[in-house]
Amino acid sequence: MSAYIPIHNFIAENVERRKKMGKQIMRVEPIHSMQAFSAKFKHNYRIGAIPNANEAYSHMNEQIIRLPAGETYNTFFEKKLMELPYYETHKIRKNATLGLEFMLSYGTSGLPKDFSVKEWMEKSKQFLMDQFGKENIASAVLHMDEGTPHIHAVIIPIKDGKLSARAFLPDRQAMRDLHTKYYQYTKEVGLEPENRYMHIQHQKVGMFYSNINLALEKTLPGPRDDETLYDYS
Repeated sequence: MSAYIPIHNFIAENVERRKKMGKQIMRVEPIHSMQAFSAKFKHNYRIGAIPNANEAYSHMNEQIIRLPAGETYNTFFEKKLMELPYYETHKIRKNATLGLEFMLSYGTSGLPKDFSVKEWMEKSKQFLMDQFGKENIASAVLHMDEGTPHIHAVIIPIKDGKLSARAFLPDRQAMRDLHTKYYQYTKEVGLEPENRYMHIQHQKVGMFYSNINLALEKTLPGPRDDETLYDYS
């Protein structure tokens, strides 16, 4: 039926529109060693030469969740574990994930005219605290001196009194769900979800259109007795 054509056009136009809009970006990297903590501390706090960073904009960088004064990621981690009775009698597993670093950013093309970096920063900060607990976040640093504004957040994944990255991210589906949760925060500032995490892409295309056609068949009226198929279409 020709009634299907506008529906398909609408979907195509909507997908094309989303391609042009600014999208949320979230990446996560596990931290497995004290050396990695040290390297991330130097990068995030601009200690030494930082490739791709423009010193002219370094004054715009900001701690949105502050590392305690005089601390490094290494000392923050060590103090957190010293507070846990579990590690008075247990050692850290050799293959344990000691920390997680989240990088939060957004595509800069197609942003709304009223897009606010500060509002995006505050929404991202709230997302991190809601998902991981402020007490588990060593710091979250906004970088404005590279190509695209972004946040580096270092998290010590403590749950039920011990290190457990798996408690927060047990599998790939949990990571997908976290992207969806982050979108619930960033959509308020005018960002779109990353394409690979859009709901439409979790369905087979054929099934998706079949569902549309089935819905139309259930809701459209049938032809009148005196109506030709052409006229009905």
